[in-house]
Amino acid sequence: MGSPLFLALGVVVLLFSWDAAAQNSDLSCPVKFTVDEAKTYHVRNNLSLGATLSYTYHAENGFLDIAFKAPPAASGGWVGWGINPHGLQMIGTQALIAFRLGNGSTVVDTYNVTSKSAALNPSKISIPVTSKSAVYEASSGKITIFASLVLDSNQTSVNQVWQVGSSVTNFSPHVHSYDDANLSSLGTLDLKSGAT
Repeated sequence: MGSPLFLALGVVVLLFSWDAAAQNSDLSCPVKFTVDEAKTYHVRNNLSLGATLSYTYHAENGFLDIAFKAPPAASGGWVGWGINPHGLQMIGTQALIAFRLGNGSTVVDTYNVTSKSAALNPSKISIPVTSKSAVYEASSGKITIFASLVLDSNQTSVNQVWQVGSSVTNFSPHVHSYDDANLSSLGTLDLKSGAT
């Protein structure tokens, strides 16, 4: 058995190495999250608004497994990530939005974004979602959305849009801020290389 000091230093080095690897958009550095069962994602991208997107794209069948993590704009707020098949814009985004309920549980649902000014209601979206869940992390105040989406197997990139808001009423997220960071939270995601 090694000395306690040696073991403690080994743990610190291991944690530092994992954190450094997780910051890269590198297909060789998987990121692990646990929800019900261990899940591994092969790419991690740091986004604006304090968000990260970790994902694995299965080109052979078009399945996209994602873990989107972000802090809501306020304690009663929401986080959302989606794909817009029509372009780099908010309107038309097929979104997954998560928030906490009054009883402390965290929920996620699908939303078709059709307006810039009105609260959204849960709705069907054009991209099939085979599974979805969300968790709240008390230590960071962040919410993580886990989902599996089915894309066209020939697809090589998607227009991604992400957002955070400060309030929700009856499962309807209210409009987010119009700060520069909010208005620029979109980009093209190369599914194979991991570049944004």
